[in-house]
Amino acid sequence: MIRVVLLTDSHGAFTDVYNIIEREKPDKIIFTGDGISQIKELSYVFSDVDFHMVKGNCDIFERERNEIEIFDLAGKKVMITHGHLFGVKRKMELLERVAEENGVNIVCFGHTHKEYELEKNKIIYFNPGAFEDGKYAILSIENDMVSFERKQI
Repeated sequence: MIRVVLLTDSHGAFTDVYNIIEREKPDKIIFTGDGISQIKELSYVFSDVDFHMVKGNCDIFERERNEIEIFDLAGKKVMITHGHLFGVKRKMELLERVAEENGVNIVCFGHTHKEYELEKNKIIYFNPGAFEDGKYAILSIENDMVSFERKQI
């Protein structure tokens, strides 16, 4: 089983994110933007944990990270993005089209600060809600089964 802490929109909550990583003991961290400088700092502190992160619309000074990342996670193809480039506050069609074109199984995003979960055309779309509101999730993959557990600080 793989255990992943999924965060978005932390907007600088360094200490709270640190405490979540300490408590949850994840194999990986996925961060989908807006507060990336603090998450990058934590990636040095927790060097034994694999971090996947993308920049969001508020991460304007970030030059090292992309706005979309696609990678393999326990046999599942995962796409992470903040969501602002796809207009997710208004509609999901563009994000869905790009996910389908890339043949992904899971899409994690943020930007809306609202929880969202939908399975459509065998693709799971998930937003844990904003970490600055105390929301995050645990993504688990075991025996080809994907599950999300919503958490509150």
